[in-house]
Amino acid sequence: MRILSILAVIFVALVTFTPAVPAEEKPAAQTETPAAPVPEIVSVAGEWEGTLTGGLITPVATIRLVLNQDGREVNGTYDWAVGTRGRRNVEVKGVVDGNRLVLTIPSVAYGRIEATIHGDEMEGTYRGGSGWTNQLKAKRVR
Repeated sequence: MRILSILAVIFVALVTFTPAVPAEEKPAAQTETPAAPVPEIVSVAGEWEGTLTGGLITPVATIRLVLNQDGREVNGTYDWAVGTRGRRNVEVKGVVDGNRLVLTIPSVAYGRIEATIHGDEMEGTYRGGSGWTNQLKAKRVR
């Protein structure tokens, strides 16, 4: 029993008086993800002419957009015609995000143009209030 007591005293002394060995320091893990590059905002300003196909439009509607741009903000007018029917100077407003253009047409319930810009060409969709969708293609002419 005396041996166990001596061993216990030695163990307590070793634990108490042994200097702590510092753990190997590891560099802190980076928790921040590098910021993704901000896409350049393309210019959509100018006059665009093109067509709408599909949906309720047969055979093809001609369109014209005249757009002004201030940074990401876009406003302007929209004209469309099928034969002798159509509308002129319809207000549009929206934003550009990178090369993506989204315009709303306040006078048309749920009216919306969504297009991808490639230089002087755009391609996308025109959605009207009744849920119909047309394919849109246009080129900048000025």
